[in-house]
Amino acid sequence: MMTITRVLRSYSFHRAIVAGLSFGASLIGAKLLSSDQFSVLVTAAFVAKFLQITNFGAVSGYFVSRYSGTESSGTLSAAEEPRFILYFMVQLTAIGAVVLGVATLWLPAYFLGAAAFLFLVPLFVVEPSLRYRRLFSFSLLPELILAMGLLAVSLTEAAGLMQDRGADLYFWIVAFLCGVVIALALAKCGSRMLVGKKSSLSHKKYAKIIVTGWPVYFGTALFVLASSADRLLFPLYGTDEQISIYFLAYQLCMGAMIFLTAINFVNTVNLGEARKSAEAFKSQLVRKKLRLALLVAVASYSVLGIGGLILEFYFLPDSFSGLSKVVLMLGLGLSVFFVSSAVTPIVAYFQRQIPLTAGMAIVAVVLFINNGLAYWQGFGPVWLATGTALALVLYGFFAIWHTFRVIGRLPETT
Repeated sequence: MMTITRVLRSYSFHRAIVAGLSFGASLIGAKLLSSDQFSVLVTAAFVAKFLQITNFGAVSGYFVSRYSGTESSGTLSAAEEPRFILYFMVQLTAIGAVVLGVATLWLPAYFLGAAAFLFLVPLFVVEPSLRYRRLFSFSLLPELILAMGLLAVSLTEAAGLMQDRGADLYFWIVAFLCGVVIALALAKCGSRMLVGKKSSLSHKKYAKIIVTGWPVYFGTALFVLASSADRLLFPLYGTDEQISIYFLAYQLCMGAMIFLTAINFVNTVNLGEARKSAEAFKSQLVRKKLRLALLVAVASYSVLGIGGLILEFYFLPDSFSGLSKVVLMLGLGLSVFFVSSAVTPIVAYFQRQIPLTAGMAIVAVVLFINNGLAYWQGFGPVWLATGTALALVLYGFFAIWHTFRVIGRLPETT
């Protein structure tokens, strides 16, 4: 009984549930919505999550400050945490407002996503402090809210209600659900979420926290930028059908890799705790994590390939022709990358991540060039997926090699 209860309360279980709902919402949307409506909504969900990149190291600095010890210039005390949350909220809100303004004037494809991001800002802001307390599941709420927005629009359109007003409905559903979550959080935690006792966190120290986290953030941001390059640029020049295929394929890949990404998410904290204990890492520990990730990745990729074929030929409309090819290519690249991510956090905690950062910078440049070629030559989603897969596979192998090279130079624990 205790085992069942533990599983039901676990982050991995909650992540699987949310991934399943998001996966289902995407399939229902692809089935029921027109290509133009579906492409607008999946682009909005992507932009809303992508704009987390504008934290500029605040999240990374939070964790480095927590785990690196009192000697760190960016160390954050418990009393200062609420003020940190307030500063972080102001930062993300201000940047989100600027992006919304730019989208309004020049990039309408990003407008709905930028608006959704502003509603999600409070959730993104408090998540690091909750993750530090091992409340991992809170991080799933933005994904859940965006998926529910897509599902509600799909069902409404299928029922013949609010025809051609899917974007408006999506906007208000996301706003309402975010408001409910924020109200519940405030009711439970009260003003402690934003105002701390004897909080003395200054603007200068907040800046130090960001600077402390910048080395880790920069590598992560490069990965987000590189892995998102196709979805960031494709809506600006692709057709509605092409955008729908590519975004659905990516959603299918992430859904299939859910257990692998869940392992890696928890590893970030687990490896940080091991680093804080001042014990040297045994290479056996890293190999064990790598083997587990590889096993999960092989199983996930197999299911993904079979599922992609079934969906294309037996479930989805003809406008999704070629989906299985995109799924197989993207899935390969993401599988190798996520396998490497099972062990690479250890490199960041020992501040040896510069080679990985440089590698990811190269990946980002390659993928932007790949998108440029696709734009100028009129290539479609299969080309984009192939270029992305090749870049991520090469990076993944390099990251694994570098990780073992780093731990091979550390003293073994007896």
